[in-house]
Amino acid sequence: LSAMVRYFSSLARRLSSIRLRSVTSRVTYCNRATEQILGYAPEELVGVDMHQILTEHAFDRARTAVRESLDLATRGASADDPPREYDYLHKDGTIVPCEVVSRLIFDETSAPVAVVSVSRDARERKRADAERRRLEARMQQAQKLESMGILAGGIAHDFNNILVGILGNADLALEELPVGSPPRAYLHQINLSAKRAADLARQMLAYSGKGRFVIEEIDLNDLVLEMVRLLEASLDKKVHLAFELGK
Repeated sequence: LSAMVRYFSSLARRLSSIRLRSVTSRVTYCNRATEQILGYAPEELVGVDMHQILTEHAFDRARTAVRESLDLATRGASADDPPREYDYLHKDGTIVPCEVVSRLIFDETSAPVAVVSVSRDARERKRADAERRRLEARMQQAQKLESMGILAGGIAHDFNNILVGILGNADLALEELPVGSPPRAYLHQINLSAKRAADLARQMLAYSGKGRFVIEEIDLNDLVLEMVRLLEASLDKKVHLAFELGK
Protein backbone atom coordinates (compact mmCIF):
# COMPACT_ATOMS: atom_id res chain seq x y z
CA LEU A 1 0.00 0.00 0.00
CA SER A 2 2.78 2.44 0.93
CA ALA A 3 4.58 1.59 -2.33
CA MET A 4 1.45 2.58 -4.29
CA VAL A 5 1.29 5.90 -2.46
CA ARG A 6 4.98 6.63 -3.16
CA TYR A 7 4.40 5.82 -6.84
CA PHE A 8 1.52 8.28 -7.20
CA SER A 9 3.41 10.92 -5.23
CA SER A 10 6.39 10.65 -7.56
CA LEU A 11 4.10 11.35 -10.52
CA ALA A 12 2.68 14.60 -9.20
CA ARG A 13 4.68 15.68 -6.17
CA ARG A 14 4.31 19.40 -6.77
CA LEU A 15 1.38 19.78 -9.11
CA SER A 16 -1.33 17.56 -7.62
CA SER A 17 -2.88 16.66 -4.33
CA ILE A 18 -2.50 12.95 -3.50
CA ARG A 19 -4.93 11.53 -0.98
CA LEU A 20 -5.49 8.04 0.30
CA ARG A 21 -8.75 7.29 2.00
CA SER A 22 -10.50 4.25 3.28
CA VAL A 23 -13.53 2.88 1.47
CA THR A 24 -15.54 4.51 4.27
CA SER A 25 -14.26 7.93 3.08
CA ARG A 26 -11.78 8.80 5.84
CA VAL A 27 -8.49 10.36 4.78
CA THR A 28 -5.50 8.20 5.79
CA TYR A 29 -2.77 10.05 3.87
CA CYS A 30 -2.25 13.22 1.79
CA ASN A 31 0.81 14.93 0.39
CA ARG A 32 2.10 18.50 0.78
CA ALA A 33 0.51 19.69 -2.48
CA THR A 34 -2.85 19.34 -0.73
CA GLU A 35 -1.95 22.32 1.45
CA GLN A 36 -1.29 24.47 -1.64
CA ILE A 37 -4.70 23.60 -3.05
CA LEU A 38 -6.95 23.35 0.02
CA GLY A 39 -4.98 25.21 2.71
CA TYR A 40 -4.84 22.21 5.06
CA ALA A 41 -1.55 20.73 6.24
CA PRO A 42 -1.43 16.96 5.62
CA GLU A 43 -1.61 16.19 9.34
CA GLU A 44 -4.80 18.25 9.64
CA LEU A 45 -6.62 16.06 7.13
CA VAL A 46 -5.58 12.62 8.32
CA GLY A 47 -8.64 11.03 9.92
CA VAL A 48 -11.01 13.64 8.46
CA ASP A 49 -14.14 12.42 6.66
CA MET A 50 -14.28 13.46 2.99
CA HIS A 51 -17.70 14.96 3.67
CA GLN A 52 -15.90 17.78 5.52
CA ILE A 53 -13.76 18.83 2.55
CA LEU A 54 -16.23 18.28 -0.29
CA THR A 55 -19.42 20.18 -1.02
CA GLU A 56 -22.52 18.12 -0.31
CA HIS A 57 -23.26 17.60 -4.00
CA ALA A 58 -19.64 16.65 -4.74
CA PHE A 59 -19.56 14.20 -1.82
CA ASP A 60 -22.72 12.47 -3.05
CA ARG A 61 -21.21 12.16 -6.54
CA ALA A 62 -17.89 10.87 -5.19
CA ARG A 63 -19.63 8.29 -3.01
CA THR A 64 -21.71 7.14 -5.98
CA ALA A 65 -18.55 6.84 -8.10
CA VAL A 66 -16.88 4.63 -5.46
CA ARG A 67 -19.95 2.42 -5.27
CA GLU A 68 -19.97 2.04 -9.04
CA SER A 69 -16.26 1.11 -9.02
CA LEU A 70 -16.84 -1.43 -6.23
CA ASP A 71 -19.73 -2.93 -8.16
CA LEU A 72 -17.58 -3.23 -11.29
CA ALA A 73 -14.77 -4.80 -9.29
CA THR A 74 -17.04 -7.45 -7.78
CA ARG A 75 -18.18 -8.38 -11.28
CA GLY A 76 -14.60 -8.67 -12.49
CA ALA A 77 -14.84 -5.66 -14.79
CA SER A 78 -12.39 -2.74 -14.95
CA ALA A 79 -12.85 -0.48 -11.96
CA ASP A 80 -10.93 2.49 -13.43
CA ASP A 81 -12.74 5.69 -12.59
CA PRO A 82 -12.70 8.29 -15.39
CA PRO A 83 -11.48 11.83 -14.58
CA ARG A 84 -14.16 13.82 -12.81
CA GLU A 85 -14.53 17.33 -11.48
CA TYR A 86 -15.46 17.89 -7.85
CA ASP A 87 -15.88 21.03 -5.76
CA TYR A 88 -13.69 20.95 -2.64
CA LEU A 89 -13.95 23.23 0.38
CA HIS A 90 -10.83 25.28 1.09
CA LYS A 91 -9.81 25.88 4.67
CA ASP A 92 -10.97 29.49 4.31
CA GLY A 93 -14.43 28.32 3.18
CA THR A 94 -14.09 29.07 -0.54
CA ILE A 95 -14.92 26.44 -3.14
CA VAL A 96 -12.03 24.97 -5.13
CA PRO A 97 -12.92 23.02 -8.29
CA CYS A 98 -10.53 20.12 -8.88
CA GLU A 99 -10.03 17.54 -11.60
CA VAL A 100 -9.82 14.19 -9.86
CA VAL A 101 -8.72 10.72 -10.92
CA SER A 102 -9.42 7.95 -8.39
CA ARG A 103 -8.46 4.28 -8.22
CA LEU A 104 -9.45 1.48 -5.89
CA ILE A 105 -6.64 -0.32 -4.07
CA PHE A 106 -7.02 -4.03 -3.30
CA ASP A 107 -5.18 -6.26 -0.83
CA GLU A 108 -3.67 -9.65 -1.59
CA THR A 109 -7.11 -11.24 -1.32
CA SER A 110 -8.52 -8.83 -3.95
CA ALA A 111 -10.63 -7.09 -1.35
CA PRO A 112 -10.88 -3.28 -1.70
CA VAL A 113 -9.10 -1.56 1.16
CA ALA A 114 -8.70 2.06 0.06
CA VAL A 115 -9.16 4.68 -2.65
CA VAL A 116 -6.24 6.75 -3.91
CA SER A 117 -7.10 10.07 -5.57
CA VAL A 118 -4.97 12.51 -7.56
CA SER A 119 -6.50 16.00 -7.65
CA ARG A 120 -5.42 18.94 -9.76
CA ASP A 121 -6.55 22.49 -9.07
CA ALA A 122 -8.91 23.48 -11.89
CA ARG A 123 -9.35 27.14 -10.98
CA GLU A 124 -6.81 28.48 -13.46
CA ARG A 125 -8.20 26.32 -16.25
CA LYS A 126 -11.74 27.46 -15.49
CA ARG A 127 -10.62 31.11 -15.47
CA ALA A 128 -8.88 30.55 -18.81
CA ASP A 129 -12.02 28.85 -20.18
CA ALA A 130 -14.19 31.75 -19.00
CA GLU A 131 -11.82 34.27 -20.61
CA ARG A 132 -11.80 32.23 -23.83
CA ARG A 133 -15.61 32.13 -23.89
CA ARG A 134 -15.72 35.90 -23.26
CA LEU A 135 -13.33 36.56 -26.15
CA GLU A 136 -15.27 34.18 -28.40
CA ALA A 137 -18.51 35.99 -27.52
CA ARG A 138 -16.90 39.36 -28.35
CA MET A 139 -15.60 37.98 -31.63
CA GLN A 140 -19.00 36.58 -32.53
CA GLN A 141 -20.59 39.93 -31.69
CA ALA A 142 -18.03 41.72 -33.88
CA GLN A 143 -18.74 39.29 -36.71
CA LYS A 144 -22.49 39.90 -36.33
CA LEU A 145 -21.98 43.65 -36.46
CA GLU A 146 -19.75 43.26 -39.52
CA SER A 147 -22.41 41.12 -41.23
CA MET A 148 -25.08 43.67 -40.36
CA GLY A 149 -22.87 46.42 -41.76
CA ILE A 150 -22.41 44.53 -45.03
CA LEU A 151 -26.16 43.90 -45.23
CA ALA A 152 -26.95 47.54 -44.44
CA GLY A 153 -24.50 48.71 -47.09
CA GLY A 154 -26.06 46.48 -49.75
CA ILE A 155 -29.59 47.59 -48.84
CA ALA A 156 -28.54 51.25 -48.85
CA HIS A 157 -27.05 50.95 -52.35
CA ASP A 158 -30.22 49.30 -53.70
CA PHE A 159 -32.33 51.86 -51.87
CA ASN A 160 -30.36 54.71 -53.42
CA ASN A 161 -30.87 53.29 -56.90
CA ILE A 162 -34.63 53.22 -56.34
CA LEU A 163 -34.62 56.76 -54.96
CA VAL A 164 -32.77 58.08 -57.99
CA GLY A 165 -35.66 56.93 -60.17
CA ILE A 166 -38.28 58.41 -57.83
CA LEU A 167 -36.55 61.79 -57.53
CA GLY A 168 -35.78 61.97 -61.25
CA ASN A 169 -39.35 61.25 -62.31
CA ALA A 170 -40.75 63.61 -59.69
CA ASP A 171 -38.53 66.44 -60.97
CA LEU A 172 -39.52 65.72 -64.59
CA ALA A 173 -43.20 65.73 -63.66
CA LEU A 174 -42.76 69.08 -61.87
CA GLU A 175 -41.23 70.58 -65.00
CA GLU A 176 -44.19 69.41 -67.09
CA LEU A 177 -46.84 70.89 -64.80
CA PRO A 178 -47.66 74.60 -64.82
CA VAL A 179 -47.13 76.68 -61.71
CA GLY A 180 -50.21 76.56 -59.48
CA SER A 181 -51.29 73.12 -60.68
CA PRO A 182 -52.75 71.11 -57.70
CA PRO A 183 -50.67 67.95 -58.43
CA ARG A 184 -47.46 69.95 -57.89
CA ALA A 185 -48.07 69.91 -54.11
CA TYR A 186 -48.17 66.11 -54.13
CA LEU A 187 -45.02 65.93 -56.22
CA HIS A 188 -43.26 68.25 -53.80
CA GLN A 189 -44.21 65.85 -50.97
CA ILE A 190 -42.87 62.91 -53.00
CA ASN A 191 -39.65 64.82 -53.57
CA LEU A 192 -39.34 65.69 -49.88
CA SER A 193 -40.02 62.12 -48.72
CA ALA A 194 -37.50 60.73 -51.19
CA LYS A 195 -34.84 63.11 -49.91
CA ARG A 196 -35.53 62.03 -46.33
CA ALA A 197 -35.19 58.43 -47.46
CA ALA A 198 -31.89 59.32 -49.13
CA ASP A 199 -30.65 60.73 -45.81
CA LEU A 200 -31.58 57.42 -44.18
CA ALA A 201 -29.66 55.54 -46.88
CA ARG A 202 -26.59 57.71 -46.21
CA GLN A 203 -26.81 56.85 -42.51
CA MET A 204 -26.96 53.15 -43.39
CA LEU A 205 -23.89 53.54 -45.59
CA ALA A 206 -22.06 55.34 -42.79
CA TYR A 207 -22.96 52.51 -40.40
CA SER A 208 -21.60 49.94 -42.84
CA GLY A 209 -18.33 51.89 -43.13
CA LYS A 210 -18.93 52.78 -46.76
CA GLY A 211 -20.05 56.32 -46.13
CA ARG A 212 -19.44 59.05 -43.60
CA PHE A 213 -21.46 61.00 -41.06
CA VAL A 214 -21.93 64.68 -41.67
CA ILE A 215 -22.20 66.84 -38.57
CA GLU A 216 -24.04 70.05 -39.24
CA GLU A 217 -26.40 72.48 -37.59
CA ILE A 218 -30.10 72.09 -38.31
CA ASP A 219 -33.17 74.16 -37.59
CA LEU A 220 -35.40 72.00 -35.39
CA ASN A 221 -38.45 74.08 -36.26
CA ASP A 222 -38.01 73.33 -39.96
CA LEU A 223 -37.43 69.65 -39.15
CA VAL A 224 -40.65 69.44 -37.09
CA LEU A 225 -42.72 71.20 -39.75
CA GLU A 226 -41.26 68.92 -42.39
CA MET A 227 -42.23 65.85 -40.38
CA VAL A 228 -45.72 67.25 -39.81
CA ARG A 229 -46.35 67.34 -43.54
CA LEU A 230 -45.26 63.71 -43.78
CA LEU A 231 -47.42 62.67 -40.82
CA GLU A 232 -50.55 64.46 -42.01
CA ALA A 233 -50.66 62.21 -45.07
CA SER A 234 -51.01 59.09 -42.90
CA LEU A 235 -52.98 60.34 -39.87
CA ASP A 236 -56.72 60.24 -39.49
CA LYS A 237 -58.44 63.52 -40.41
CA LYS A 238 -59.84 63.75 -36.88
CA VAL A 239 -56.35 63.93 -35.40
CA HIS A 240 -55.15 67.45 -34.69
CA LEU A 241 -51.45 68.18 -34.24
CA ALA A 242 -50.45 71.24 -32.23
CA PHE A 243 -46.90 72.49 -31.66
CA GLU A 244 -45.20 75.18 -29.65
CA LEU A 245 -42.14 75.94 -31.71
CA GLY A 246 -39.20 77.89 -30.41
CA LYS A 247 -38.14 81.18 -31.90
